[in-house]
Amino acid sequence: MKKATTMLKIFFAYITLCGAVMFPCFILEESIQMTTFGTWPASDAQDWHLVLKGCNVIETTNTTMKIINYSIGWIQPLAFFSYRSYGKATDYYIQALKSKIFAHNPETLIGHEVTLTISLRGASLHDSMYKLKNSNVFVALPEKPQSAVIRMTSIVNKIPQGILLKPDSILSVQ
Repeated sequence: MKKATTMLKIFFAYITLCGAVMFPCFILEESIQMTTFGTWPASDAQDWHLVLKGCNVIETTNTTMKIINYSIGWIQPLAFFSYRSYGKATDYYIQALKSKIFAHNPETLIGHEVTLTISLRGASLHDSMYKLKNSNVFVALPEKPQSAVIRMTSIVNKIPQGILLKPDSILSVQ
């Protein structure tokens, strides 16, 4: 009986420890969800600065959740894998939200890094930069692209003519 009582105490101590470790991840996940819900009406209102503010909150909160999960979340393996997946899904949402902001109002993202797919179809060449069709967005490429559709990562820069994307990396050519 004493051995069973000891095992029960150890089990309850483990459950308590798991709760203490994973509860902050749960609250952070709820914070990410609440902020995500807030980006929807801001997007509907086309308040792109407010959408970006929400995106930044999501990004910071997700980073905190990942730090907690990767440092001590392993104590509860099922929760660790769940929160790891949630963090990855949140990274995807952040990237998609930045793409939406860029599509509607690229000026909002000046100084921010974006990963997006651009189409050079209908682009015109101006001073060794491609001016995207029907926009004030310019893309400076090191060489003539092999395809009209490019996936790239770039910092969004302001130039007198509009917005400049100078790819840090070209991820794929379609």
